[in-house]
Amino acid sequence: GIYLVHANKTMLGMYATLLGLAVNVCLNIVMIPYWGIIGASVSTVVSYYASAVLSSAMFMDKWLFKAQIKSLFENPKWGYQYLRNNGV
Repeated sequence: GIYLVHANKTMLGMYATLLGLAVNVCLNIVMIPYWGIIGASVSTVVSYYASAVLSSAMFMDKWLFKAQIKSLFENPKWGYQYLRNNGV
């Protein structure tokens, strides 16, 4: 939001939003005929996730982004402990 305006990087936010839009439309086309409203909700969650990951990748420090992604696939307590022990 306001950080992007002050940093004059509003286009980056638009790219993350457009990625979410593209993922949502593509997944809706595939999932709604088979799963109906459940497919629509799953595609929305996945598209929000894709947009959030892209935003994090663009705006965060590299080590913090890697720690967040790694914590998704490992023990959740490890990710928290890693960040806590490194002063975040």
